[in-house]
Amino acid sequence: MSDKKNLPFKFSQNDVEITAKFDLYNGFFRFVEYRFRHKLFNGGWSKEIRREVLERGNAGVILPYDQGSVS
Repeated sequence: MSDKKNLPFKFSQNDVEITAKFDLYNGFFRFVEYRFRHKLFNGGWSKEIRREVLERGNAGVILPYDQGSVS
């Protein structure tokens, strides 16, 4: 059985690095593109990930998806 004394693993601000942020549209809604990378369980860092975010007021929506499963 695996060692579970380090579980649950919790991410903090230091585990994510925003590498770029671009305003795509700023009208009634706001669309922003974020480029970021995050720490991996093995201790390394992920490749840069690009996501578009719909922001309105004090709320934001992020739709996560696995790019590897898209043809």
